[in-house]
Amino acid sequence: MKCDRKRPCSSCASSGIECLYTNVENPGAEQAGESEADGLSSNEATHPQYIAATLVDKTSVTDVRNQSTLLASDLFSTSVTLLHPSVPQIWLLWHTYLRNVDPLYKILHAPSFERLLLRGVQDVQTLNANVETLLFAVYFAGIVSSTNEDCLAKFNETKLVLLNRYRYALETCLKRSAFLDKPQLTSLQAFVLYTTTVPDAPVAAPTDTLLALAIHLAMKLDIHQDYARDQQQPLVLVTLADKTESELRRRLWWHILTLDVLTAERAGTDPRIIEGTWNARPPDNIDDEELDADSQLPLPPRPGETFDPDTHAMHDYATAHDQGRRTDMSYALTRMEIFHSLRRHNFSEQFCKINRYEYLSSPASRIQFLDDLVRKLNMKYLQHCQRNDMFSFVVRNVAKVILSKHLMLNKRTGPTPESLHNCVQVLEAAVGLRRAHARWIWSLRSYVELEVLEVLLHCLTGIWAEPAHGDSEYEAQIQHARALAQATVQRGRDDDLRSCYPDQWERIEALQKKSEERRAEYLITSGATAT
Repeated sequence: MKCDRKRPCSSCASSGIECLYTNVENPGAEQAGESEADGLSSNEATHPQYIAATLVDKTSVTDVRNQSTLLASDLFSTSVTLLHPSVPQIWLLWHTYLRNVDPLYKILHAPSFERLLLRGVQDVQTLNANVETLLFAVYFAGIVSSTNEDCLAKFNETKLVLLNRYRYALETCLKRSAFLDKPQLTSLQAFVLYTTTVPDAPVAAPTDTLLALAIHLAMKLDIHQDYARDQQQPLVLVTLADKTESELRRRLWWHILTLDVLTAERAGTDPRIIEGTWNARPPDNIDDEELDADSQLPLPPRPGETFDPDTHAMHDYATAHDQGRRTDMSYALTRMEIFHSLRRHNFSEQFCKINRYEYLSSPASRIQFLDDLVRKLNMKYLQHCQRNDMFSFVVRNVAKVILSKHLMLNKRTGPTPESLHNCVQVLEAAVGLRRAHARWIWSLRSYVELEVLEVLLHCLTGIWAEPAHGDSEYEAQIQHARALAQATVQRGRDDDLRSCYPDQWERIEALQKKSEERRAEYLITSGATAT
């Protein structure tokens, strides 16, 4: 029996808090210790009344980052309806998502979801449970892509407060939907969107565990498989709704493949997904306007074609990828192509054997692999992104900066002038791209900018450990590299990147300190003057 009160009553409050992923991973005593450090006992910090008071009451939300890492409650009396923003703010967050997040990931079909919002936004209590779950994931992603200043200006609350609120609501909705036992495409979209964006948020989350759950649920829904049509079955024509669902399933699976590679690179491990366990082909290079989740009209033939029922049969509609244009999917497809190819390049020999890849053991073979990938991407996508608009520029240059990072890593031969020059070039490109297009490049800050900064600091440390160079041009290059590193670190401090990427930022701070110590020793031994 469900309590219909908007705040937990005493009988509800005694039921306790249960972690959403209790059966998978228990955060342990670390959270309790941090709760006590904040002046609360572990029992008080996880008490239902405390959680409800801090998260439901919008006027008294506090920083519960440490207590609510994987928070989801069995308190069915705590209404997540209270956690929705006002109607104008819902539309503001939706358009923030459309502007900052949707062009990058294409996890949901925006036109269809917007129609659902139009029907339910005036009274969020009428929203379908799965749609509401996805809506909270949209809120969360929109806030992740925004700066703290934007959040204060638009919502009069800090970024961290908003993230904690929407994460709590999202996890509660997921828990109540029993998505682990009975996943649906919409709830999986919400979960994958959350798993994708939470690594860039100033909140703690076990991303490896979240990814493992996403892979498990995707396979449970069979989105990793494309099934051939049974020739004995009668012909069924594909409708626009069928095509839309098929595309969304493929988009979601290929996004999970990409996320698998990214997570493995961050952790220094091999990806989880093995070739041969899936056969879903990549999504088509089409605009969202060409799809419609509600239309039962037959799928129209492509321009210049005559309608042929045999080629429009259900499960047998193999559209040739239309690479001859830039579409809404160009960025996502380029990204998917890069990271699927990097499965063959970036990981262990054992992983390559299991997946029947050729193991690239030498830097030369890896550089050749990346050069071939550059040509392939240019032919399929980048040469068609030549419009004089901002997003075409971003599609081209994001691909270039990601591949340049990997080329730089494979060409690195120690603290040499060439290695230093390559580091500086890639870091300047990444910083410049972020400054010009921050609304999209937020998703690459850790993966490119901070990783290259680490390499640059390593390189500078090695250079200053060597004897005096005596080459004025090389010395000027070193000073330029040091100034770039210092400016990038300072900007990271200003943006509080430690809260988003604590482990990575700790390494950067340690490297900068070591680099400056080596420089001081170098200046003393060489008799140079500090500048």
